[in-house]
Amino acid sequence: MPDPFFNQTTCDRCPNDLKIRTTSWFTEETICMECSAKEDDVKKILRDNGIDDAMEGCGFVPVPVICPQCGLPQALCGIDQEQCVQCDFYLVPTKKVSNKTK
Repeated sequence: MPDPFFNQTTCDRCPNDLKIRTTSWFTEETICMECSAKEDDVKKILRDNGIDDAMEGCGFVPVPVICPQCGLPQALCGIDQEQCVQCDFYLVPTKKVSNKTK
């Protein structure tokens, strides 16, 4: 059975051809070197802010943010974490429900 990693022709994240490929550090996606470089930037920001390799294989590409209330770094996934883990400050705006009907 052919290995999908080697037979895939385009990056899982962008339309780039996979002349050189790697597996994402965060997910199981096959990505191009341009997307890998973007991940390297995210990893550097996380490490520079005290968030270590615990994010490896976490299943999402974290968004590094600094809590404006307590100043501590966070790795926000944008899916289930909306508050600072230290002070419960909302890091992302809450979704407002519209009362308008169509």
